[in-house]
Amino acid sequence: MIYLLLILMSVVIAQIYTIHQRDYVQEHNIIRSNVSPPAAYMKKLIYSLELELIAQRHANSCSFDNNDHRSMQSPTFSRVGENIFYGAKEKTISDAIQYWEQQGNYYNIRSNECQTFKFCELYTQVTWADSEYIGCGKAECGTKTFIVCDYGPSSDLYSRPYTGGVSCNACPIGYMCEKNLCKKYF
Repeated sequence: MIYLLLILMSVVIAQIYTIHQRDYVQEHNIIRSNVSPPAAYMKKLIYSLELELIAQRHANSCSFDNNDHRSMQSPTFSRVGENIFYGAKEKTISDAIQYWEQQGNYYNIRSNECQTFKFCELYTQVTWADSEYIGCGKAECGTKTFIVCDYGPSSDLYSRPYTGGVSCNACPIGYMCEKNLCKKYF
């Protein structure tokens, strides 16, 4: 009986876990598919358990600093990008993603510049066209929540996150257009 109960609990936990993964990807992809001007090439994000493990480990550290070792911790990606969010205990991944998206209000894609005294790096990571994989972690740190999302491959702070144009006009071979994003054929 106890064995059956443990199996049932594992299935329920796995389903909840999968829902969170889907939400992380879906919310990011909504932002990516609605960039302005539209992106000629923007990959649709896919969830990565490897990146989640790296992000969760860093979230558990409750350190607001970036994880400087994240790229070395990944056997798959030579460059891993990272967004972090630290807020009240009731904050969710949706709050974090919304905060990162709001930085786009200060970013000019044409000049590739952020308004003076504003931050845009988290937004440009969310909208980095070549990022195709994401993994996120969340931890309670005292009275605060610490959320980390890692991206593979990472953004480049000095380049435009994407090229404007007709949506999906420049998707690479092996990709199809789905909701203004380049989705890999499986």
